[in-house]
Amino acid sequence: MLFQLLQVPGMGTLFIFILLGILVLFVVSIGVSYWVYSDAKKRGNDTATIWAIMNFLGMFMLGFTFLPLCVVVPIVYLVAGRE
Repeated sequence: MLFQLLQVPGMGTLFIFILLGILVLFVVSIGVSYWVYSDAKKRGNDTATIWAIMNFLGMFMLGFTFLPLCVVVPIVYLVAGRE
């Protein structure tokens, strides 16, 4: 099914952009989680690891909520703009 979708013109490029978006989201989530962890450790918080894990999960899940919007809204704009 995926290979059939990739045969549609422009779908391969969209697939690459989605993968790049997920990669950027992953890297940013790890970076911010590391910052939260190091800040919590510096403040002497015993639950710094839990803060970092929950921050990572929250950012990653929130990113997956808004990533489709970042893909769908420009497509709808381009389609509606042609009419």
